[in-house]
Amino acid sequence: MPSLDLVAWQLLFLYRKKLVKSIVGLLNQKNITIPVLLYIVIMGTAYLLFPPNPDKITISMDLIMTFRIAGAFTIGIFWGLMGIILGYSGIYSNHMKPAR
Repeated sequence: MPSLDLVAWQLLFLYRKKLVKSIVGLLNQKNITIPVLLYIVIMGTAYLLFPPNPDKITISMDLIMTFRIAGAFTIGIFWGLMGIILGYSGIYSNHMKPAR
């Protein structure tokens, strides 16, 4: 029985042209800036209006920094892999050819 990651890769290669076409079409629309700006305004307002945490932090800063570093590292790996995968699928589709 194939694992889910192999099925996902197969689906990606089957539908990559349709996915790239829909992503490129979405990015070419002018209305994409309104949701992005709305998100920034909502998150900025929430950040400024919520009060700070009144609870005292009782664990060591070493543990907190370890989790922050590990989190930043894994987020970097995730977005790096997403860029590689989406870049690879975009380059090899018919709609996004590399400039020469």
